Amino acid sequence: PDPRQMFGGPNRQMYPPPLLPPLRGSVDVFERPSLQALGWPKAFFPALFEQGGAELAMARAVGEVFGGQALDTSTDISSVLRGLLASKGISIVPEGEFQQRVQQWMNLVAQVECKGPRDDLSKFSEPTQWSPSILHDQVSCEVARCDVDEMILDDLRCRLTYGCTADCTFCASPALATQDNGLCISTDVAQCATLGGLILEGDIFDETMGVKRFQRICALRHRPLMYCLGPGFSIKRCENFDENSCESDPVAQVMGCFQSVRTCQTEDLCTLSGHCSDRDIGLSWATPGTCVVTPMDDDYLQQGCVIGGASSFPDGTCFFRLDPPFGMEVRQKHGLMDLSEQTSSNVSGTDLEDAAAWAASLQQAQLAAETGDFDEIRRRLRSAGRLNRTECEALNPLAPPFKAVWVERSVTPTSCSKWKACCLLRRGDRCELFTSNVVNTELPGEAARAEAECAACGGEWLEVFQWTSGVWKRGDLQSPRRGWYSRAWGSVNRWAEVVDIDLLRRLFENALESRLGQQRLN
Repeated sequence: PDPRQMFGGPNRQMYPPPLLPPLRGSVDVFERPSLQALGWPKAFFPALFEQGGAELAMARAVGEVFGGQALDTSTDISSVLRGLLASKGISIVPEGEFQQRVQQWMNLVAQVECKGPRDDLSKFSEPTQWSPSILHDQVSCEVARCDVDEMILDDLRCRLTYGCTADCTFCASPALATQDNGLCISTDVAQCATLGGLILEGDIFDETMGVKRFQRICALRHRPLMYCLGPGFSIKRCENFDENSCESDPVAQVMGCFQSVRTCQTEDLCTLSGHCSDRDIGLSWATPGTCVVTPMDDDYLQQGCVIGGASSFPDGTCFFRLDPPFGMEVRQKHGLMDLSEQTSSNVSGTDLEDAAAWAASLQQAQLAAETGDFDEIRRRLRSAGRLNRTECEALNPLAPPFKAVWVERSVTPTSCSKWKACCLLRRGDRCELFTSNVVNTELPGEAARAEAECAACGGEWLEVFQWTSGVWKRGDLQSPRRGWYSRAWGSVNRWAEVVDIDLLRRLFENALESRLGQQRLN
C-alpha cells in the first residue's frame, strides 16, 4: 500500500472501493491517518488562543521549539480550541501517545501484502523511477532545445531526429510511471469471481477490428500485467481506444482513460493532423465552445455589458472583441466582472457622466448576486462567464441584424472551413472587415443566400478560420524565448502611454465606408 502516494502503490484516492478492500479496523492502511485517528499533536497546542493571548501563545510556541518550558495540556490549550476539537471528534493526547499511534499505523502499513489469487502472486512491489527536472536552474532555462523534442540538447542528434509541427489527440492513461499501464482481462467470465475480477458487458471497443461490438469480459484490476498470461487472457491499454470510445467505453472507464494531446508520433498521423485558427478566439480542449453574436458592433463593445435600458440582449450580457473580427463573444456577468473603475472617491456627483457610471456600477454589483444557486455561481466563475450551448441558442431571436451562433472547436479541416462570411476589406490572406452574419455552410440554403448577397455588395465570400496542416520535418536546435531572473519584490504593472487601436480602427472604418458609399453613388 502507498497511502502517501510516494511509490505508485495502491491508495484510496487512486483505487477507491471496490478496487481495494473496505476498511475493517479503526485505521485504514490505504489512506493517510486523520487527526481523528491520531489525535491533536503537542506542537499544535497553542494554535488557537484566547482573545488577548497572542503574545503568550507565541512565547510558549517559541519556547517549546527551542527547548523551553514544556507545554501543559491542562493550561496551554484554550477553551476555544478544546471546543472545536471536541466538535470534530479529535482527542487531545500527550506527545508520547501521539507518536505511538503514528508508529502503530506505520507498522500496519508495513505488514500488509498485496496478493492475488492462490498460486498467482505471493507479493507485489514495483520499483520507483527517477525523472530529472527541467528548467530548474539558469542553464536548463536558457539552453537551446530541439524544436521537435525539447529533451534533445545536442545539435547533431536534433538534426538526425524527425518530428511533427502539430499535435495529435490520443487516449491517455492516468497510471503513474511506477504503475502498470494497462488492464488484464479474461474471457472466462464463469471464473471471474474466483479470480477476484469484475464482469463488464456492453458495446466494448475491439482494437483488433476497429469497431464496437457486444462483449462480456472479466476485468482483473489487481493482477499485474506480467502475470496476465494464458489462454483467454489479454491486455487492454488506453492508447488502443479511439477518441469516441476513450472516455465512454466500459473498459476505458474502469482504467480512467481520458483524452489528451501530444506531439504526433508518426509521419502518417502528422500529415492527417493540424490545427484550426479558431484557437485565436480562445477555443481549446479546456474551452471547446463559445457563444458568438454576429455581426460585430462597436457600440456594444464600447459599452462592455448591458446593464438595464432598452436592448434586445438580457441584462448582464457582456461583449468581447474577436479576432478575426467576424463577431463578438458574449458572456454572462459574474463575480469576477463586477469590479468597476468608479468608486466613491473619484465620483464628485456634479458630473452627469460620473453619476451615471456610478449608478451603473451599483447595478452591476446587484447583477452579480441575482442567483442564489451556489452551483450556478461556481459554474459561472469557473467558465469566466461563458455561456453554454443551450444558453447561447436561447438568445435567439435577436433584433436584426444580430444573431447568436455556437462555435465549437474544430479538429478536422472540414469543420474548420464550415464558417464563412462576407469580407469587404482584405489585406493579404487576412480579412480586416467582415460584414453581415457569419454562416455555417453545412446549411446549404442559408449559405447560398448569404453568398449571393455578398456578391451583390461587392464583397468576397471567405472562410473565417484557416486550417494549418502538420509538417513532418527534421529537427532544428532553437534558442528558447526565456530568461533567468532573480526573485525580487516589485510592481506587477507599469503605467505607459499606448496607442488607442480601437479609436484608430473606427476612424479607418468610417473613412472606408465613406469612400465605398461615394464610389457607389458615382
